[in-house]
Amino acid sequence: MANATITPQIITRESLMLLENEFVMTPTLSRAHRNDFKKIGNTLYVRKPVRFEARTGRSVTTAGGVQDVEEAWVPVSVLTQRHVAWKFNAVELTMTIEEYSDRYIKPAMSALAHEVEYTCAGQYSKIYHSAGTPGTTPSTTKSVGEMGVLLTDHGVPRRERYAQLNPDACLEISDQIRGVGSNVGYGPDDLSKTALQEATIGRVGGFMTAENAFINAHTTGSRTATGNTVDGATQETTYALSKNTWTQTLDINTDTTTATGHVLEGDVFTIAGVNSINPATKESTGKLQQFVVRADANAATDTATLTISPPIIISGPYATVDASPADTAAITFLGAPDTEFPQNLGYQKGAFSFGMIPLIVPDAAVWGDSRSYKGLSLRVYKWLDGDEDEEYIRVDAHYFVEVVHHDMATRLWG
Repeated sequence: MANATITPQIITRESLMLLENEFVMTPTLSRAHRNDFKKIGNTLYVRKPVRFEARTGRSVTTAGGVQDVEEAWVPVSVLTQRHVAWKFNAVELTMTIEEYSDRYIKPAMSALAHEVEYTCAGQYSKIYHSAGTPGTTPSTTKSVGEMGVLLTDHGVPRRERYAQLNPDACLEISDQIRGVGSNVGYGPDDLSKTALQEATIGRVGGFMTAENAFINAHTTGSRTATGNTVDGATQETTYALSKNTWTQTLDINTDTTTATGHVLEGDVFTIAGVNSINPATKESTGKLQQFVVRADANAATDTATLTISPPIIISGPYATVDASPADTAAITFLGAPDTEFPQNLGYQKGAFSFGMIPLIVPDAAVWGDSRSYKGLSLRVYKWLDGDEDEEYIRVDAHYFVEVVHHDMATRLWG
C-alpha cells in the first residue's frame, strides 16, 4: 500500500511533540502569562505583587497610618521569532511520517529548541544574586546550596526550585556525589548511584537540577575588580520611581580616565556598607547586596553612570537595602576584567515568564498549519520558487521570556 501524503497538520503535530522533548529549561519556567498576548497585542504588562509593612499597636494612625497601595507592572515584549527552513519535493512528502521526521523534522526541531534554550539562559544578565567563585567550576553540592541560601534570605518559596548547570559543573558535582555515603554496607545510596552511572545530579540543595549545554557565558567589562567608588551620597531612589523597570542610575568614580566598555551589561558588584535585607522582616542579612549592571557603560573623565538593579530603596515595604551608599564607598566587581565566565542558574519557577505565541498562516500560503500543544505553538507552511521550480518548507516559533521576579533567581558563576 502506498504511503499517505504528509500534510502540514501532520508535520506541525510531529514538530510540537519533538520540540517539547528537546527542551530542558523552558518547561521549568512559568507560563502563567502566555495567553495574555492574544488580548493586548505585542506587549504584556505583568503585575508585580504588592507588599505591606506589619506595624505595631492598636491605633492605625499612631502606627503610621493607612499604607498606600502602589501597583507596578513589568513590561514583557514578544521579541524573538525563530525559524528553520529546508527544500523538499513531492516525492519526499509520500514518505512515512517516521522517515520524514528522522530526516528533516527532528534535526529542525533540535536546532529550534537550542535557540530557544539559549535565549532563556541569556536572561542571566538581569539577575543580581550571585554565588560561586568566578573562574572556578562549581564542584560540590555546597555550590548549589549557596544559591538556595540566597533565595531563602530573600523570602523565596522553597517549592519548585530549579537549577540549570553546564556540563562541566554537572560532571564535577556528580563526581563529588558518587562517593558520598552508603546505606550501611548495602552499596551507594540512590543519589550517589545515579551520579556514578549517569553523571547527573538530580535533586540537590532544594533544587531539581538539570544539565544544560546552552548556559551562557558572561564577558566582564574592562574595569578592575576594585578601584571604583560611589560618586556622591544619597543616590537612593523610591519604589514609585523605579517600580516598573526595577532599575536606577548610579554615578561612580572609575579606576581609569577613559575606557569603552568599562562595565558591561550583566556585570555584578557590591557597595561597601550596603547590605541586603529580608523583604518580610526588613532586617539586614549581614551580607552585602549584589547589584547587576543593566546596560553597557563607558568611563569618561574618571566617572561613569551605571544603570543598575535592584534600585537602592532604603525604607518602606519595598526596601531593598539597609542603607544608602556613602560618597566614595568602595565598589567591588565580581570576577576579573575582560574575562568570560559561565553563568549557571538557580531559580524558583515564578522568576521567569515564558510563552509561545501562535502565528497566523499567511493568506498566500495554500499549504500550511498553525497549532498549539501543551503551551507550545508552531507554524508551518511551504512556498514555491517558480524560477527554480523548487519548493521550500519552514517552521516558525514566536516566543517571549522575561525575568518578572528578580529576587527569585540566582547566578552560579563558573
